[in-house]
Amino acid sequence: MTLELAGKGRLSDLFGDFVVFRRMEPADRRLPSVADVWREIGLESPRPPRKRERAYGKAAAWLLRRMQNLVHPGAPLRELVFIGDTAGDVNAFRLIKSAAGWNGAIFVGKDIPDGENPLRREGDDLWRGSWSSLLGWGHALMSAGLGLDEGTAVVVDIDKTAIGARGRNNGAIDRARLAAMQTVISEVLGEHFDPERFAEAYRELNQARYHLVTEDNQDYLAYTCLAVSAGVISPEALCDAIESGRFSQFGDFIRWAGEQHAMRSIPGLWSIHQEVVSFVERGDPTPFKAFRHEELRQTVLRMGNLDAPASMDERMREEICITGEVWLATQWLLERGALVTSFSDKPEEASLAPPDDDIPSVHQVETDIVMAEIPRR
Repeated sequence: MTLELAGKGRLSDLFGDFVVFRRMEPADRRLPSVADVWREIGLESPRPPRKRERAYGKAAAWLLRRMQNLVHPGAPLRELVFIGDTAGDVNAFRLIKSAAGWNGAIFVGKDIPDGENPLRREGDDLWRGSWSSLLGWGHALMSAGLGLDEGTAVVVDIDKTAIGARGRNNGAIDRARLAAMQTVISEVLGEHFDPERFAEAYRELNQARYHLVTEDNQDYLAYTCLAVSAGVISPEALCDAIESGRFSQFGDFIRWAGEQHAMRSIPGLWSIHQEVVSFVERGDPTPFKAFRHEELRQTVLRMGNLDAPASMDERMREEICITGEVWLATQWLLERGALVTSFSDKPEEASLAPPDDDIPSVHQVETDIVMAEIPRR
């Protein structure tokens, strides 16, 4: 597969501030936070639902209707088009579609190195294929009866879809997150930080066998890597504790860790532990704030950071690029009058610029657009 540069752009060129992250607080200030209008939406509590929860569909559909009222007042939404890269995106799409009662379809993209991944339909609403096959997907949807017009809501996932395309450029996103984790842990531990021990801990703990503790949550994983790097527990002892039933969730582990002498022996470590505990006790799914703020910085540093002479292999490894096929497909849908938005389960702390900070939000950073081939018109 030959990749080519197709210019530069910002995600905000496509979505404006119609971007929604984990807390379901739209970046566009004309729109309310879900936590502020949860009763109006019909939710059971102000806690923002996650992408895997049924309430997510109701909340997202409500926000999409509010966005539609800003873009096309009086024009009802009839259908939903979703572009993503994971089974979680398929679930989120179906939750929104079911809650709203709309027709629709989802495309799940992934490039396969040195392999073919043509566009294929799996059931009534699910399509899969390489990113290059996305350009023909819209026409296939029209042939299948979708209007793709002012009555269409388009939702695009961000990480490993709109940027850092899965199977092509996703490693650059993973490296930014890992660099953030290592930077924060090294700052917390200071002279006690051992990069080899951290690397070994991350490789080991980033596996499904530890999910009872890490819960497949990057904040929990980062804290657990911190505890192992500080010598609070070894991966082997953690695995034994999980298998014996001593730890059945992250809360069990963090409470135990706080009772260990090693956790209190390093001042910076104890301070971070207390901060993470306070957010866990509040039910915040993003409790390791320092790690996520650093992830935002590391992500932005890897956007538009390479000059034109860089090889494409280096660019796909070191620079987080916009997926050209998603860029073109979204532009085409915009031209047809569709409402175009982006929803992501990534936390705001790793995505949106904090007040009075010189770091921009991810969707506002200019970076290179890369695609499999530039279509000739």
